[in-house]
Amino acid sequence: MITDVKKKHTKKLKRMKNVTGVAIGEKVSDGKPTGEEAITIFVEKKVPKSQLAKSDMAPKEIKGYKTDIVEVGKVRALASDPTKKYRPAPGGVSCGHYLITAGTLGCVVVKDGQRYILSNNHVLANENVANIGDQILQPGSYDDGTLNDQIAKLFKFVPLDFGGTEQPPPPPTPDDPKKSWCPVARMFAKAVNFSARMIGSKYSVVLHKQSLPNYVDCALAGPVTSKDVGDEILDIGSWSGWMDNVTLNTPVKKMGRTTGYTEDKIIHTHATIDVTYGENLIATFEDQLLAGPMSAGGDSGSLILHRDLNKAVGLLFAGSATHTIINPIKFVIDALGITM
Repeated sequence: MITDVKKKHTKKLKRMKNVTGVAIGEKVSDGKPTGEEAITIFVEKKVPKSQLAKSDMAPKEIKGYKTDIVEVGKVRALASDPTKKYRPAPGGVSCGHYLITAGTLGCVVVKDGQRYILSNNHVLANENVANIGDQILQPGSYDDGTLNDQIAKLFKFVPLDFGGTEQPPPPPTPDDPKKSWCPVARMFAKAVNFSARMIGSKYSVVLHKQSLPNYVDCALAGPVTSKDVGDEILDIGSWSGWMDNVTLNTPVKKMGRTTGYTEDKIIHTHATIDVTYGENLIATFEDQLLAGPMSAGGDSGSLILHRDLNKAVGLLFAGSATHTIINPIKFVIDALGITM
């Protein structure tokens, strides 16, 4: 029986380089199931035969049963809970400004010789409305974090440009940075609308603030103490460096507060896309990377890494049921003046 053959040969197969498991399954040929039972040999990654020693090449069949080589990647235990409190806190866990629900602590980076937490503006700076020095919690408030769980203070953020339309345009106020109307445009609108009312016109001028293109949704927070944060990423471990040239089909991975460890690949580059914040704030982003559905709400701020090289590819900041939206890491590095 095939089960007996599988049991007898498992140890020998497992000694082969790159083999991580053996099972019984259905033979697949040219992407189509054949209906024939086969001995499935799991490998972390398929490699060309030219890179394998003869002793590490799986046989095409064993005792009359065909074999099937299946790439499964690195199989990981799924026991870690990124919503819990960690000290030191690694990347990939729950965190956020004290007035938001929760996002993800991306990683630790360096600026001017100091270590900082990297995440999104909307995670650490509450979509522009936070003040420098505000409390950053780990875990975030949605995950029962309180002010007693403060891990850092907001240090710097790149403002998001939402554009927008208002009628009539109110004067800007210091506590509302989302409204910053040009004084010349406001005076022009006032004068034209006053003249229109004098002649009985039912029409008026509406100011429209043209949204500037956004390239990043990112921010930094300074740890209360350096010992509060770690340099590794939960369930991924150590990583180093970053990738400037990211192409289609680049394999990627991440650890996030909501969906944990996931993998996918880059399926679009140089994307121009509108992203909705809250109920009605829309920001247009240019030159973004898109991967498949590898995230959900709360994963914002996750560091996206090359699956095999463990180098930073980008910063996750938005998504839908079908796509994950990523700031290219070079934009983040340039915008914040950091090293990785």
